[in-house]
Amino acid sequence: MDASKAESLGIAIEEVRGQVESQIPLGRYGTPEELARVAAFLASPANSYVTGQAILVDGGMVRAL
Repeated sequence: MDASKAESLGIAIEEVRGQVESQIPLGRYGTPEELARVAAFLASPANSYVTGQAILVDGGMVRAL
């Protein structure tokens, strides 16, 4: 997504990435490992009592009202 946005705006990918990251409260994109930890939790016995939830793994990008 960053590459296509950068191309359409005629700016460097790094600049688009910086703009997006500045809007994420944690200030960065999540790592594959961070996303994998949530998937591992959902697939594990530790998840035995969780039902019908939407788990946002977005560094706070979607803010609760």
